[in-house]
Amino acid sequence: MRSKKRAKPQQHSHFAVEKGILNSGVGGGILAMFIAVVWFILGLLNNWIFYYPPILFIIGLIAFIKGLVGGDSDD
Repeated sequence: MRSKKRAKPQQHSHFAVEKGILNSGVGGGILAMFIAVVWFILGLLNNWIFYYPPILFIIGLIAFIKGLVGGDSDD
């Protein structure tokens, strides 16, 4: 009789999107930074200041640098 490996229960994280961006590499980092800049500028043009685009930009910058350095994406 074979023993079956139990699958790890999936934990839903509130930061799943951010972790995905951090592990996306150079291309994902550039895309995240581009989206953040466009989002922030469109908000400013409509007299709104969104707080998340600067955070997204920093996350994209970290992903970009991590991709250039060759950081592992297995975190």
